[in-house]
Amino acid sequence: CPKLKEKGQVAAVARDDLGLKRDVVLSVVDYKGTPLVQIMDSACSFNMSMNRDWFVIYEEFDGEHVFMGNNSPCKVVGIGTIRIMMHDGVVRTLTDVRHVLDLKKNLISLGVLDSKGFKYTSKNGVLRVSKGALVVMKASKCTSSLYTLQGETIIRSASVSCLEKSNSDLTKLWHMRLGHMSEKGMVILSKRGLLDNHK
Repeated sequence: CPKLKEKGQVAAVARDDLGLKRDVVLSVVDYKGTPLVQIMDSACSFNMSMNRDWFVIYEEFDGEHVFMGNNSPCKVVGIGTIRIMMHDGVVRTLTDVRHVLDLKKNLISLGVLDSKGFKYTSKNGVLRVSKGALVVMKASKCTSSLYTLQGETIIRSASVSCLEKSNSDLTKLWHMRLGHMSEKGMVILSKRGLLDNHK
């Protein structure tokens, strides 16, 4: 886009090459930010990360490429699972995340979320991803057209420190799990040993 080029920015452009087997397309945006940022992207075909240490499950992978906006290919070197602590304290899992070394930003594909039955809406600078009435992700507008995820990636070595929780953390966790369950339902779960001796 010539007008954006004058301002030193790149337009988010993607093209789909159906003739290329196992290749994907992604958009490139000139955004100065930390590499820990997750960009919510409506133009990329997969969830993608450049950070190997973010993956809690990882499988080396060969033979797939992503194409940048300027049509240059970048090799996918792995595929796996990333865990993110969301804005509400709940840890969610992204699966089938592509590890692409030459990426400049980590991307969460809104298209992938849409194909899995999630809906996304944006209003007043906040993008919300939901399933039914439950908002599972939030992102804040950081430029005129980019949204960054509100949450923190759980890196493998850091996840061990999350095992000890204070009583208030456990209370919040159990409320989020069972917030509107009846007393009878709680008794049934307790008898089955599903409450981990928490009352």
